Amino acid sequence: MMVKAFFRQCRREIAEYQYMKERLDWLRSSLLPEAIRYKQVDVQTSGAGDRMAEVVPEIVGLEHTIAEYVETLAAHQQRAERIISRIDRPEFRLLLRLYYLNSPQLSWGDVADRMHYELQSIYNMHGQALLAAAKVSKTK
Repeated sequence: MMVKAFFRQCRREIAEYQYMKERLDWLRSSLLPEAIRYKQVDVQTSGAGDRMAEVVPEIVGLEHTIAEYVETLAAHQQRAERIISRIDRPEFRLLLRLYYLNSPQLSWGDVADRMHYELQSIYNMHGQALLAAAKVSKTK
């Protein structure tokens, strides 16, 4: 797999992991009384027990999925970090870490702001950083 494709995969995996964690948090909070929102009209509910029977299996399933996903995500992040750490130029390493491995994920504009570069310079540097990453990944 090409380095850019691998880094993009890492970024997608981080986004998926973040989504699953947010979904899990939402499901858990939906079981709390404060999370129940009533309209200003009379609402007839089927009771908390039904909601719990509905949500708990989804929570357990999602927790299991997350646990499995974390193993793959960690392995991919370690591999990406091994590649990035072998790049000579620190600004290339920082750019790749900020964009591909940062959680929460950053936009190119955010990366430019953090690195104190113009956006176009970040785009140019990104191409150079990917070339450097491809070079070091081949020289294992």
